[in-house]
Amino acid sequence: MKTLDLYITKLCNLNCEYCYVDLKKNENSFNYEEFSERINLLDYDHIKFFGWEPLIKWTEIVKIIEILKWKNKKFTIVTNGLLLDSKKLLFCVKNGVEVMISMHFKSIKKLLPKVTKFLFANEILWFWFIFEESKIDYPYKIVSFLVEKWFTHYILTPEVYWNWNEKNLKKLGKELQKFLEIYKKYPKVKFTWPSTDSLVKLVKWCSKNIVSKQWQKKPCNRFKSLDFFKENNVLKIFQKLEKTIDYENDSDKWFYVCPIWWYLDTLTLNVDLEKRIIQYKNLNQTFLKFYKEINLLQWKLNFLTEKIDEIRFNLTSQCNIRCSYCYVDFKNDKLDFLVAKNIIDYFSLKTWDKKTISFFGWEPLLQFELLKEIVKYSKKRFTEKNQKIFFKIATNFLLINQEKYDFLKENNFEIHISLNWDFDDNNAMRDNSSKLLFSKFDKYLDLEDRKKVLILTAFSNNEIEKLSKNLKFISELWFKYINLEMIFWFKYNWQKPDFVRLQREFIKIKKSSFYKNIKIISFDWKRNVLDISTKWICNDNSLEFNDYKADFQKQKIFKKLVIQNFQK
Repeated sequence: MKTLDLYITKLCNLNCEYCYVDLKKNENSFNYEEFSERINLLDYDHIKFFGWEPLIKWTEIVKIIEILKWKNKKFTIVTNGLLLDSKKLLFCVKNGVEVMISMHFKSIKKLLPKVTKFLFANEILWFWFIFEESKIDYPYKIVSFLVEKWFTHYILTPEVYWNWNEKNLKKLGKELQKFLEIYKKYPKVKFTWPSTDSLVKLVKWCSKNIVSKQWQKKPCNRFKSLDFFKENNVLKIFQKLEKTIDYENDSDKWFYVCPIWWYLDTLTLNVDLEKRIIQYKNLNQTFLKFYKEINLLQWKLNFLTEKIDEIRFNLTSQCNIRCSYCYVDFKNDKLDFLVAKNIIDYFSLKTWDKKTISFFGWEPLLQFELLKEIVKYSKKRFTEKNQKIFFKIATNFLLINQEKYDFLKENNFEIHISLNWDFDDNNAMRDNSSKLLFSKFDKYLDLEDRKKVLILTAFSNNEIEKLSKNLKFISELWFKYINLEMIFWFKYNWQKPDFVRLQREFIKIKKSSFYKNIKIISFDWKRNVLDISTKWICNDNSLEFNDYKADFQKQKIFKKLVIQNFQK
């Protein structure tokens, strides 16, 4: 989602002590026409209104939303809430505008009596709390009050340039544990933090602008009192930070250790820079631990209450080939059978109809004995409950032999096989495995078997124009079912022109002579599939391995295109 952070005014009705900007008493009025000429708002999916207090410019906000809402854009207003009233909130509810209220302790006495009247806007309201060193217990007190009033959406973040020493971090950890107790009691409550995307943007902005000559001509107001330009200290600090934090790979970049101006503040606080960096890293880890515990509780809640269509066991972290687009570290991990047994026991207690157990990888046939053990136990358990169980496997098929293939057929496995295009393209993308793979096809898959197999075909924006040619090749191998899989890691950087090219290729496929012989599908992401990894839980919502970070928004666009073109 492409977000525009729109600072619509430099006026504010508060003067928070941690604010780093000059609040202008007078400013030119916001000119929408001039602004829209400079920024094409149609290029953005998400418009976020900041202030310093954006509700001062409510008329302009309404104008922008009214003009753009027909484009199905997302809107967010970040406000201190003092100027919020029922009329404004009703407009936001009707137009699906998200409202984030910064709950500063200075304004809380005025704000809370108003907020209790806003329950009708519960679904769009978020309350943003900032932990400060001197008022570390304040967020919990107010959240406890709001939860009792049936408000459910909260953002918890620390004010990062305070002195987060060991003593203060210990206090913070205890406070966060109190929020876990709230969550256990009220599981519909949502706690979140700013998205990793926005923080990555912040890192890039700091890296690019803070040390640039252009920025040094117009320094941020926050540093007017610092005489670091003459001595070029900014560049020295930046270089020192680069040695301490690996901006490309260090996991700490995902949180508040990133923005350079917070490090510059350490000059005024007279704290050693490297000690301050360590503090921020520890602060990061404290919050990461809290949100991991929240995620685990949420996972358990979903597992106990939601309808689960499919359990997908990831049997191993190993694979026998190294595909060019693969996103994983290959470790010597293996799923514990006792974990699988406990999951199967629970799954068998549920009463809904069709249940599936599937086997993923990275290459499940590397753990064939474990696979057989799970299948044997599943059949026994579900037979006792007079229930049917279905099996699926996703495999590169290179390790198949007669014993394995007979076992899959005897147990009516739905077989999904990875194949990327014709002989040469498959070789290039899948570790020169074409010769062995096609020999396995010839030996084990007759024409009737091929019509039941699902081919998993992955492609990036570099292979769009090859789609038609290679789908024709797959159809000539007598395979009927093809699942198109977009390689949606950020590194491939899918853009709007790529989807235009893709749509053209889809039209070309639909007009082709071979199209009547194949069925193109895209897996239904609404199905509730529970992933059990070698480490017990797979968190699909934060799919990050090494430098491969998933662009789920682009994947959703792709899936909709497949459905519109091939599945309607």
